[in-house]
Amino acid sequence: MIYISTGFFKNLNFNQVLNLYKKNRINNIEFSGGKYQENLLNSLKKEKKINALFHNYFPVPKKPIIINLSSNNKFVIDSSIKLIKKAIDYSSAIKSQFYSIHAGYLIEMNFDDFGKVKTKKKIINRDTGMANFIKNISSIARYAKKKKVEILIENNVIGNSNFKKFNLNPFLMTNLEDTRLIMENTPKNVNLLLDLGHLKVSSNILKFDKFEMLEECKKWTKAYHLSENNGFEDQNLKIKKNSWFLKRMKKVKFYSLEVYSDNFNIIHQQINLLKKFI
Repeated sequence: MIYISTGFFKNLNFNQVLNLYKKNRINNIEFSGGKYQENLLNSLKKEKKINALFHNYFPVPKKPIIINLSSNNKFVIDSSIKLIKKAIDYSSAIKSQFYSIHAGYLIEMNFDDFGKVKTKKKIINRDTGMANFIKNISSIARYAKKKKVEILIENNVIGNSNFKKFNLNPFLMTNLEDTRLIMENTPKNVNLLLDLGHLKVSSNILKFDKFEMLEECKKWTKAYHLSENNGFEDQNLKIKKNSWFLKRMKKVKFYSLEVYSDNFNIIHQQINLLKKFI
């Protein structure tokens, strides 16, 4: 099934983006970010023709928080887990099979740092950050299993600007080594949401073979995020008929187009293009 991400519409709440997508004949929706919405679950339960997935920062909390399961900050961990469990509860309530979340960060970020870290931060020791993430995601997975929800972890992206700022990679799971470590040390209901736009950028910046990672990760991959970029930053551009990944993907549970556009003619064209390859 092909879903369309709501990630482009950061200034809309749930009802606003839902009405926009319905108006434009989009019924498979991956909700990601946006503005806080009262009584969100009640609104969603009324929608019988909508197939919904929740991704990372959703449902959006009333007071902004940082989601980072690698953090050393107890408040960040506690608030992250609280939001994630709420997303799992909501997913279970609407019988949505998956909830997806980003891998952890080795920096203690501010809320306005997402997308591009604006100032240099203190780096968490990589082994410590990885241990924190595996412990916390494993705990969440046990909770999700009781709710019959599977957890998908999305690979992070290290763009050129952040790599230059830190002169190292401050994000977990941007490469095959991290991905293998996390996948092999978490419960069976934890699998991979492979973001192919992220993979293109990270492989270019870190100088590894994106095709090798795409192939090696197939045993864990349950879904794909699809978009294009220039190989230096995550830009959420349109996919093309010669996009590097289209003929190399496996068949998965769902595909989510993370193409950022408010032109729904383009979005439908993207759906039709993707259908030719899956």
